[in-house]
Amino acid sequence: MEKIETLKSQSKPFLKWAGSKKWLIPHIQRFIPQSFNKYYEPFLGSGALFFALKPEKAQLSDISKNLINTYIALREQPDKIIRKLKTMPYNEKFYYYVRDEYEPNSETGKAARIIYLNRTCWNGLYRENRSGKFNVPVGCFENPRICDEDNLRAVAVALKNITLRVCDFEEAVTKAKENDF
Repeated sequence: MEKIETLKSQSKPFLKWAGSKKWLIPHIQRFIPQSFNKYYEPFLGSGALFFALKPEKAQLSDISKNLINTYIALREQPDKIIRKLKTMPYNEKFYYYVRDEYEPNSETGKAARIIYLNRTCWNGLYRENRSGKFNVPVGCFENPRICDEDNLRAVAVALKNITLRVCDFEEAVTKAKENDF
């Protein structure tokens, strides 16, 4: 149990995300309740506030099915995702192959693809065109950290017993009650 709590306490966002609340956390800390029943995050993205708070009970949601499925796959099968990420090199040719041609058929393969693209694309931007295809160009990095194995395992632990939903923000908070945050 102690190891699980240690891992959970070490978890941090594993994705870069436009609109992340990471930079806001120091500024909004004083407005965050000291205690609450359940945490609701209707715009999950990188999960910066969730990972900062590490609540016991939470519902994390986003309109992006690909994003939520990545979180679910990581929670359920982190070892498979880690193994796949370790085989994915950072170079322009491989990046565009993964972006434009690679169509994994497993949820863990899809999650690894999203993590890889997110860690190696320009500015960590997640963007899809009207056809639902990821369309961000390759980033220019010295040595991007594609597979942070320790953090991915910690994230999987932090997500245990957490509800993950694909839905819009209005639906995401319909079950929130008094003393929820």
